[in-house]
Amino acid sequence: MKSLLVAASLLCCSLTFSGSAQAETLAYPSTDKASFIVDYPDDWEMVPGENVGDYVSLTSPSGVSLQLRTIPGTEKAIDETVAENVKFLEETFTNVELGDAQDIEAGNLSGSLLKGSGTDSEKQAINFAIFLVALPDGTMADIWYAAFKGDNKGGQEAAAILNSFRTP
Repeated sequence: MKSLLVAASLLCCSLTFSGSAQAETLAYPSTDKASFIVDYPDDWEMVPGENVGDYVSLTSPSGVSLQLRTIPGTEKAIDETVAENVKFLEETFTNVELGDAQDIEAGNLSGSLLKGSGTDSEKQAINFAIFLVALPDGTMADIWYAAFKGDNKGGQEAAAILNSFRTP
């Protein structure tokens, strides 16, 4: 269900799509009632959630994954989401190392970033991050990123997706 997020250095850089890849636009939860919008390369696969609050998955050809959704902006919902996310990491990966949450700005909005790393079931090193941003509609964007360590192209494309984050 969840496949996580990336290293903060990629999140903080202003990277652009390389090559001639065209961009698609994702408005979550829908085009007419978007809480947030991101652009992604057209060679990435997008799998929508079934209901509002379900994750939408974006996956690169190399296996980089972003999971995007909104959650209620209440302190209780945020605490529960963070606890769920950390539990998922610890159940899914070995050698999980988490840094401290950092305050960030995304699309002129305040949020937090928790980055880390781990090892998947096939013994591959994974970088991930959890990105939470307060949205004007009272919800929070909950975005996960995960990439194989060393997948620079996929990581740059994912960073460009995150850098395109904006509200309507």
